[in-house]
Amino acid sequence: MKKVRLLALGAVFAVFAGCAGSPQAMLKQEIVKSGEVFWEMGKGGGAPEGYADLTVTASIKTHKERASLVRDRHGSADYTLLLSIDGQAVIVTGEARPERMEASPFAHSEAGKGVRYLFTKTLRLQAGTHRIALSLPEDQVGVVHDITFGSGSANQLVLEPVYAAVAGKPRPGFTGATSFKEGISRMQVALNGTML
Repeated sequence: MKKVRLLALGAVFAVFAGCAGSPQAMLKQEIVKSGEVFWEMGKGGGAPEGYADLTVTASIKTHKERASLVRDRHGSADYTLLLSIDGQAVIVTGEARPERMEASPFAHSEAGKGVRYLFTKTLRLQAGTHRIALSLPEDQVGVVHDITFGSGSANQLVLEPVYAAVAGKPRPGFTGATSFKEGISRMQVALNGTML
């Protein structure tokens, strides 16, 4: 009985140790109750003095919706992007459409049948430095950056997925091939055309 208790206690510690460094745990810490940091904006108009506009966009491909014992939002309307600025969070829903990209002679990470999500959100916030956190909760990946926005500026923040490596033995000429079917391993962010 004592061995069973020790094994159970060890399992609990292992679970907490694994969660401590995960992107999900990091992003959950970013989302706290706070005042209004940003306002959602429509198109048109420029930011007045003392404010900056920020448009966040992402184009992500996932596998199609499929039956599973565990809830899987890939391929469904429930697949979302989570955006947090200085603790104020907003869920961004994407426009989803089926996509089939024919395979080419060279490995392409988005070749095959899947669902393309186009995410976009335009916000207005005070000029200055803000902590921006972006995550794809379903894929348990996220990124956090401190970014300074100039007064009256219009900014483009583009989120780019880095797909996971294709499993199995690589074929000649396809070393390091990645595929959307393998999921997203991490994300990259570009601000006004410059990688962060």
